[in-house]
Amino acid sequence: MKGWIKIVVFLIIPVTAFLLILSGVFNEKVEPGTKLVEAEQVDGIEVGEVNSETYHTGNKVFGSTVSDENAKIASEMMANVSNVLVKSGDFVKQGQTLVLLNNEKVNASLNQVSANIDTVKAKVISMDETIKQVEAAVTKAQTDLTLKEKMYSRMTSLYEAGAVSLQEKDEAETAYLAAKAQLAEAEARLATTKANRTEVLANLGVAEAAYNSASISVQDATITAPFAGVVVETMVDTGDMVNPGMPLLTVEKAPYYLEVFVDERKQNEIKIGDHIPVTIDALRNTVQGRVTEITPKIDPASRTFKVKIEVPQTAGKLKSGMFGYAIFPEGDQKGIFIPKTAIYYWSQLTAVFVVDDQGIAHLRYVQLGKEQDQTVEVLSGLNLGERIVLSNIEKVKDGVRVVAAE
Repeated sequence: MKGWIKIVVFLIIPVTAFLLILSGVFNEKVEPGTKLVEAEQVDGIEVGEVNSETYHTGNKVFGSTVSDENAKIASEMMANVSNVLVKSGDFVKQGQTLVLLNNEKVNASLNQVSANIDTVKAKVISMDETIKQVEAAVTKAQTDLTLKEKMYSRMTSLYEAGAVSLQEKDEAETAYLAAKAQLAEAEARLATTKANRTEVLANLGVAEAAYNSASISVQDATITAPFAGVVVETMVDTGDMVNPGMPLLTVEKAPYYLEVFVDERKQNEIKIGDHIPVTIDALRNTVQGRVTEITPKIDPASRTFKVKIEVPQTAGKLKSGMFGYAIFPEGDQKGIFIPKTAIYYWSQLTAVFVVDDQGIAHLRYVQLGKEQDQTVEVLSGLNLGERIVLSNIEKVKDGVRVVAAE
C-alpha cells in the first residue's frame, strides 16, 4: 500500500469521522412537526458535575543521589585475593572483614625477621656480659696501676736516699709500666666492645623496623570496613592478583542526599529544613526530603546554586548516582480535575461524555494536563457546572440517554 493511501486510511479518515461525530452530523435530524424517536437508555451510570480544585504548582529540578561518605577501599600490597567475604548490597559494620589477601609470603618474611631479632637480642645480651667482665678488668687494672705507681714512687725516693739499689728501683719501674700498659689494653678492649654493642643495637633497630613493616603488611592483607555502611560495588574476585593502590570495593555511608542545581532566582525562597517532595526514578517512590545544605555560590555558567536534600531510608535501597528529581513549591492555582476513569481514548485523541439537561450523553474532545493521584487536569473542552460521565464509559456512546446511579 502506498504511503499516501496509508495516511488517508489510518489518519485522515478516522480524525474526520471523529470530528463529524463531535459536530453532530450523524445525529438524527427532526423535521418540524415530526416526533423525535426515543433515544437508547443506559442505566446505572455515575454522573458528576465539573468543579474547580485548588492544586499546588511546583518547579521540578532533576539531580543525582550522593552519600554522606564514600570510600573506595584499595589494596596496600601486591598479593592474590584469598577470599571476598561480601557482595554488593551487603550492610557492614565498622571493622568488619571484607576481603582477605594471600599473606603467606608476608608471614614467612615476618617469621624470618622475628628470628633475626631474637638472634640480635641474644648477641646484645652476650655483649653486655662481656662489657661487665671488661669493666671489671679495667677496675682491677686501675687498682693495680695505683699500687704499682705508689711502689715506683717510693722506690725512687729510697734510691735517691741510697736505701735501695738501682736494680730494685728498675724492677719497681718495670712493674709500674706493665700495670699502665695493662690498664690501657683493658680500656681499649672496653671501648671496642661498647662500639660493637652500639653497632649491634643499630642492627636491632633495623630488624625491629623490618618487623613492624612486615606486621603492617600482615594487617594490610585483611581488608576491613572503615565505617558502618553498605557495599555498593565489588571490583575483585577470589584469585585475582592485586597491586598497591588497586581498588577492591566501594563502601558508602548513609544518609543519602539528592543533589540538585536550582535557578538562582529561587535562592531566597529555599531554606534549611524545608520539606521537599523527592522522587527517585529507579525506586519508583516519592518521599518527603529535607533540605540540609544550600551552597550560596552561584555557578556563572548555568546561573544555578547547589541544594542537597536528605532522602529518608524509607525511599528504598539507595546508592550514589541514582537519578531523581525534587519539586520546589511555587504557589497554588485552580483547575478542573476529573477522574481518570472519565476519559475516553480514541486513537490519539481524548474525550469525555458530557450529559445535557435531557440526560443525553455527547462525546466531546478535551485537552488534558498534569495528573494528580487518581485525577487528571482538563486544560480545555469542559466548563464549570457541566455534568459528565465519571465511570463505566465503555457502556456509553454518543447520543444515548444515561440514567445516573442512585
